[in-house]
Amino acid sequence: MLTLRILSGFNDREIANALLMNEQAVKKGIYRARKNLENEELRIPFTYEVEQRYPIVLMVIYLIFNEGYRTSTRNTVYDEDLCYEAIRLASLLLNFKGIDEGRVYALMALMYFSLARFPARTNELDEMIGIEMQDRSKWDKQLLNAGFHCLKKSRISTELSRFHLESSIAAVHCSAPTYKETDWKSIVYCYEQLLNMEDSFTIRLNYTIAKGKYEGVEAGIKYLKQIEDECPAGKRYLLSAAFAQLYSENDELELAKSYYKVAVDQTSNERNTRFLQKQLSKIEVKLATLPN
Repeated sequence: MLTLRILSGFNDREIANALLMNEQAVKKGIYRARKNLENEELRIPFTYEVEQRYPIVLMVIYLIFNEGYRTSTRNTVYDEDLCYEAIRLASLLLNFKGIDEGRVYALMALMYFSLARFPARTNELDEMIGIEMQDRSKWDKQLLNAGFHCLKKSRISTELSRFHLESSIAAVHCSAPTYKETDWKSIVYCYEQLLNMEDSFTIRLNYTIAKGKYEGVEAGIKYLKQIEDECPAGKRYLLSAAFAQLYSENDELELAKSYYKVAVDQTSNERNTRFLQKQLSKIEVKLATLPN
């Protein structure tokens, strides 16, 4: 927490969003960390300490990029400067001996792949556009090439990390000519491996959605119902939106409309609200054109 505050100037809300905590817990955590530092001697770490600490540093960089990828407190969808700063910090780690360079390259690949899609992620009103609707001709080819280059270099690792798997998922999305041609089987496999490392609800939700894409809409709805009771309060809108999208794809428009309305009520983020309301409007237009 303190690293995110000092290194990137994150406020309490941004730190809470990054770590899935409430703001009061963040304030207490930062206070305790500062008190602990008062009694410690600050020095440059030894080589063996770098080897022990760099995974934590990588995770901090990952969280910095995530905040840039989808900002929690700013008026824009993303903060490109923050994303580039995360890439710069990751590249600096390659100067240290004794670290798993492949893991660093895997994280850099993930960030490049994500950054490459920025030109297509929003419209002229700065509204979010889902990957299924993005104009792939707008994706930055130079950044995509940088991502594939880093992904190739990440293979020097002797141990698989979450960054290898997440960058592989991003690579599958970025290499698909169209959304319909996405290799969902490979994505499902990567999420299965991720769940073996970290069984979080966000990963399980993405895994469930991917399984639905691979096995069919009705299977996806069934899988979502299986994890419904596990959903934390802060993620309810994501689950409702996932239900709404699948019901829409299954032409169950009234159910899709209901779930989008619920999702709108469940989020307090203005950008998410605008995005969900736009999806809701599309469903309402479809319903209005149906014969009585």
